[in-house]
Amino acid sequence: MDDERQLLRHLLATLCYRLKRVAVGAPVNFGEFAAGSDVRKPVEILHHINDLLRFANGRFRALATAIIAKGNWEAELKTFAELAAHVDEALVELPLRGVLNGKPITIEHLLQGPFCDAMSHVGQLALLRRLAGAPITTENFVRAEIRAGRLDA
Repeated sequence: MDDERQLLRHLLATLCYRLKRVAVGAPVNFGEFAAGSDVRKPVEILHHINDLLRFANGRFRALATAIIAKGNWEAELKTFAELAAHVDEALVELPLRGVLNGKPITIEHLLQGPFCDAMSHVGQLALLRRLAGAPITTENFVRAEIRAGRLDA
């Protein structure tokens, strides 16, 4: 496996770790927390993150990105864990497939698109936790035990 894929696997493990930090200890009704009339609820953001992982997975498996109905917070967390595992497996075993703007899709496309977008949305979830009155405890993420392939979200 090349360095680019290994780095993307590490980013995926980081995404899982950070989402776990948001999810563990969240209030029971956190998924439905409404911060305002034009602000997506946490469950809607998590569903979008799952859509991003479906897109990434589809670039390895030549799958069309299907529109899936939104579940509740717990169901979306379970879906996230399953999709993250599929993407990690694909990064290890499968070639990229498909084109973007007439050119083959690359690892860089996945980094700048779905992976970075998903990380931004996990940050939104962390902010919503604070607004919901249940902030995440402070952590130095440089010291976190994160490794490629460790996706225990």
